[in-house]
Amino acid sequence: MFNIIDHASGFKADFVVLKSDPFRQMEFSRKVQIDFYGQVVYVVSVEDLLISKLIWIQTYQSPIQMEDIKNLASLENLDWNYIKTWISKLNLSTFNLLEI
Repeated sequence: MFNIIDHASGFKADFVVLKSDPFRQMEFSRKVQIDFYGQVVYVVSVEDLLISKLIWIQTYQSPIQMEDIKNLASLENLDWNYIKTWISKLNLSTFNLLEI
């Protein structure tokens, strides 16, 4: 992973190399197209970002990541069936951050 930061605006973009495991392949297939200042870019879905952050905290329980997970989980219209399926498949602990 690497990132690019625009120091004038403070905007940061993370770039992640695609891995071959099933979750990462599914995550990539679910990418979301957005318009970013007139340019088409693809971003990770909110559900996949939440799962990625859960994966991250399995090893390192970062308070920032944990707060991000709570904030993402509070968004409306999340596909909780998808999230629960991957939590189960990946055997992830939620550290009681999610109400599922």
